[in-house]
Amino acid sequence: VVKRFGVLYDDPIVELKNLKQIGSVQTYQEAFEALLNRVDLLELVAMSMFMGGLKPDVGTPIRMFQATTLSETYGLARMQEATNTILKPRYNTPLLPTPKQSTTTYVSKAVTTPVKSNSVGQSSGYVTKNGVHKPYRLTQRELEDKRAKGQCFYCDQKHPPNQKDAIQSMVKELMDLGVIRASQSPFSSPIVIVKKKDGTWRMCIDYRHINKSIVKDKFPIPVVEELIDELNGSVVFSKLNLSKNLEEHYDHLAQVLQVMKDNTFYAKRTQCYFAVPQVEYLGHIILAQGLSTDPSKKEGMQKWPIPSTLKQLRGFLGLTGYYRRFIIDYASISQPLVVLTKKDVFKWNPLAELAYYKLKKAMVKALVLALPNFEQEFVVENDASGKGIGAVLCQNGHPIAYWSKTLSANTKPYQPMRKNFWQ
Repeated sequence: VVKRFGVLYDDPIVELKNLKQIGSVQTYQEAFEALLNRVDLLELVAMSMFMGGLKPDVGTPIRMFQATTLSETYGLARMQEATNTILKPRYNTPLLPTPKQSTTTYVSKAVTTPVKSNSVGQSSGYVTKNGVHKPYRLTQRELEDKRAKGQCFYCDQKHPPNQKDAIQSMVKELMDLGVIRASQSPFSSPIVIVKKKDGTWRMCIDYRHINKSIVKDKFPIPVVEELIDELNGSVVFSKLNLSKNLEEHYDHLAQVLQVMKDNTFYAKRTQCYFAVPQVEYLGHIILAQGLSTDPSKKEGMQKWPIPSTLKQLRGFLGLTGYYRRFIIDYASISQPLVVLTKKDVFKWNPLAELAYYKLKKAMVKALVLALPNFEQEFVVENDASGKGIGAVLCQNGHPIAYWSKTLSANTKPYQPMRKNFWQ
């Protein structure tokens, strides 16, 4: 009968269960919705059936996001497909040879199994004997051998007890959310724990050793100066958006929050600020009058002890150098300290100590800089001396940024006029 007259009836639910993605997510979604409109299913059931028909490289990753609506699931699938399209050409060919795994021994990744002890050889793994799995720990020699072969094994990494508790808690949370999973790879990277402003910990992974062997994606990120230069005229601020007037600000903020909602992104409420007259941003205080240094950073510089090691000196110069646009003649003031950073030169002396205190004093007196208005005229004032050159960018009589540079032995003999043009 079927051969002569065709199918007498169809079952859309069976067709939904058997429907699989062959082409694009969009094509699969259209076919899925056409069948879904013919049945009455709970949304959670429909979501499960939709994800079950996706290609594994699309369906598997999006499950970790735990979408709550069918539309969210559609959006996640399209985003994952776009991500796969971008990454696939780069990683079709293995960049590294696949590590040869022993049939009897394997080691699990340190980050998925936080250790309890501080002893050497903390790699948690198993050895198989007579079909029975028993715990196995790498010796110090085995660890060093793996590092020598470029396998980045750092399972003997030590952390203070309070950090270890935080690591275990964060790893468990990430495991429960499906963000990470257990691994038997011989490659491992050390954990770095950083304390946040609210007192909690942020877990970071040091991938420098692995990054030496992979092709890096290039995503140009604007530097802080470029971002701040766009804020002229702003009077109401938010950590999520900045705008020129209250109505426009709220409109932009609503758009950002909607995008976050559509893509299931979450923000930490304690670190969000909305419609405030000033906001802290990357170590700066941004307000309607302009840009100033973060008072907490100033306080940190004032409490900074006299450097007794090269590392401490570099840390001090790194912190003050971040704010050099606020300081007149920064290069000349810091020069005695910069000299000490050269190889085998570090030796604290009265000249360096004088520069150290002058730099601290200059930071305390740092001015509020104006935000640039690119529709108005800029003025550059410059000057040169026997040791260095300096300049200030101004607008309407208000400084926007200071710049300075010390002169090399070859340029010091230049006449003042030539020095001014040289910069």
